[in-house]
Amino acid sequence: MDGVRFERDSDDLIFPSRSRSGLSHRTNGRCDCEAYTERNPPQPCWHRAAKRMIELIEDLEQSVLCTPPPAPPQCGRCGAEMFERGGRLICPACGHSRLAPVPPPLPRPAVSAEQAMREIDELYV
Repeated sequence: MDGVRFERDSDDLIFPSRSRSGLSHRTNGRCDCEAYTERNPPQPCWHRAAKRMIELIEDLEQSVLCTPPPAPPQCGRCGAEMFERGGRLICPACGHSRLAPVPPPLPRPAVSAEQAMREIDELYV
């Protein structure tokens, strides 16, 4: 988080040592740093935590940033892209318009009043 550089080698990430210059640590599910290898049982090290944070950030970016937006609707008369205004789709090329589709509401799970009160009470315990 403070600007530590890393390199990628297939599934491994290589982090430079923070305490000794010129030394790097390779991590995947395990790490080759002293904190992890020389203690029994192995202790957590920041390299493994950093690798997991990088994986989570990359997964989030992949799912959020790489999903293209839906294509704008096309006019049924001339094929131009339409835009929405006031609940209607309007074609700027030929002036044709139609009602904009309304997405169906998401289904809500059925929750009884008693269950809702229990869930609210759990928040304040």
